[in-house]
Amino acid sequence: MVKVRLSVIIPFYNVEKYIAECLDSVYAQDIPESEYEVICVNDCSPDNSREIVLEYQKKHANLILIEHETNKMLGAGRNTGLRAAQGDYVWFIDSDDYIEKNVFGKLLEKMEKQDLEILSFNAQRVTDEYVYSDYFFFFPTNTEVITGIDFLKIDFPFWKKPVTAWSKIYSRNFLIENKVNYPEGVFFEDEVTNLKTLFICLRFQFITDIIYFYRSNVTSIMNSNVFGAKKLIHRIIQFNSSIVFLDEMKNRDIELTSTLIKYFCNLLAKQRKTILFFSINDKRFFYKGIENIKLDTLLKYDNKRRYSFLLYPKLTFYSSNLIFPTLNQLRKIKRKIFNPNEEY
Repeated sequence: MVKVRLSVIIPFYNVEKYIAECLDSVYAQDIPESEYEVICVNDCSPDNSREIVLEYQKKHANLILIEHETNKMLGAGRNTGLRAAQGDYVWFIDSDDYIEKNVFGKLLEKMEKQDLEILSFNAQRVTDEYVYSDYFFFFPTNTEVITGIDFLKIDFPFWKKPVTAWSKIYSRNFLIENKVNYPEGVFFEDEVTNLKTLFICLRFQFITDIIYFYRSNVTSIMNSNVFGAKKLIHRIIQFNSSIVFLDEMKNRDIELTSTLIKYFCNLLAKQRKTILFFSINDKRFFYKGIENIKLDTLLKYDNKRRYSFLLYPKLTFYSSNLIFPTLNQLRKIKRKIFNPNEEY
């Protein structure tokens, strides 16, 4: 029996336009299909995505389809795939993205020879029209085998570093032994988990090759305004959880954790602008959603009272209600100018 070297995990939902290209890239590789498995997790997709995957399954014996009974979102899909995985290494790939051809051999050789826990690489942003607009991130230097903390400490903006789930190949034993999993039923599910994996990783390496192609999908849930209030609740929960985790890790490296805490605090403070554009019902939904968030750790770092919009919702609620009609009207005017064919 041939040993499975790599498990490619692809959760999918409402991606019938893209999943074939994703799978084509996964099968345009330089190792035998018997040496890797492709685990597709159907998160109750309402479109034709499942049927497309089933057609690929007829052609490829190494494709495994797992069905969720209810929609659990991306984090749950990754957890489901990881539990089923048999490979020595794991790669989480988003179903509306794709990867470079003929890279499995090189990446697995590096993982095996260097006994790596995580191997990371660069990514390119691409539109539906295949315009390579810019790098999703571009870290400029190959590294030796270092710890994840040493990688985070390299003098380069944190937001430009590859800290997403899909920008890495992981040792499956590393994930299992450290009980790594993703929050389920939420947006921004990989914020804290990605930080944790880097803080506990002892054998990390980065290569500058552009391996992953991230699609700027304007129709995706993450780019949709339909779930605006819900997404903001989840974003704040994840930013706050990151701050709590980093505060707990201070004894590991106080300078690094302080820098990252400041980064996440700044991101969180900027979220108050979003609330101004919410309708009254969205604001009520938002404040109901955050009322049980524990903010004790965050408040330790709130020297300028930037987070009062979380603690004193009445002031923000009523003041933003006064200016919402004006802001909303200005936004409609802007949309009419830049999207004249859009229906209102």
